[in-house]
Amino acid sequence: MKYAYQLQDEQIDGAPNWLKSERFDIQAKADDTELTALDRLSPHDQSLARHQMMQSLLASRFQLKVHEEPKVLPVYELVVAKGGSKLGTARTFATEADGAYYMNFDSQPVSSLARALTGRVGRIVEDKTGLTGRYDIKLRYDESLEADSPDADNSSASRTSGTSLFTALREQLGLQLKSGKDSIDVLVIDHVEQPSTN
Repeated sequence: MKYAYQLQDEQIDGAPNWLKSERFDIQAKADDTELTALDRLSPHDQSLARHQMMQSLLASRFQLKVHEEPKVLPVYELVVAKGGSKLGTARTFATEADGAYYMNFDSQPVSSLARALTGRVGRIVEDKTGLTGRYDIKLRYDESLEADSPDADNSSASRTSGTSLFTALREQLGLQLKSGKDSIDVLVIDHVEQPSTN
């Protein structure tokens, strides 16, 4: 469901317990006509079409029925840090396998970084920077130091053992995450059934 509707865990409401714990092997095939039609689409439209195909599969095999409604959720706001943005500044990082995690974006808006961060920090990240350009964004941090709060990396213990994601954002990009709340569209499950075997 997360893939089909492009959502985070907190944006899916009303899931029964079995949906969170059961695992299913799904084999789906598109016919030649559908594949030919997909090949004619732009990469962006191909991605949208694949998500819609998965939504149709879930409705057919799981009898999934859903609706959307707004819900106030905790979010992180991506803002420009004190001292200003460092986007556009050339940065060179060591390439040795040192346990670091890298995010690299070529000529992308800051909203692309916000979407990528959403998958890393456990909350939806909203771009509140006001930066409208396209940037080559390079970010390097220690995955083992990911914290659940942008303020948690101020301790000397974390600062001496590596660079957390929150610190890397400030030091390398001149950006920071601030806790907030916002009304987010949530997918509410009205009905879902375990599929029968073929």
